[in-house]
Amino acid sequence: MIYLAAGQRLSIPIKDVIGIFDLDSATLSSAVTKQFLKDAEKNGIVENDAQDIPKSFILYKTGKGADKDFRVCYSGLSSSVLLSRAQEIKRTISQDTETES
Repeated sequence: MIYLAAGQRLSIPIKDVIGIFDLDSATLSSAVTKQFLKDAEKNGIVENDAQDIPKSFILYKTGKGADKDFRVCYSGLSSSVLLSRAQEIKRTISQDTETES
């Protein structure tokens, strides 16, 4: 299984990543996103992998029960860094698949 390093402690299976979001722009531009994150915290499905102020969040699936099919991970890394990591993983997988063919 291949993982996306979300920060210092948490790695998420790349196949489970639903989305990577910039925390500031997502919460400033959308009241719905802000409420979603508040509800996620209240429901205990948020993990914080940021040592300081989070810069981004990752929404990912867990498959661990009907009411908790997803989790939110706050990251101290910017969304552009996380996206770059995810794209590099995708390129590596594609190259490995082509090599095997």
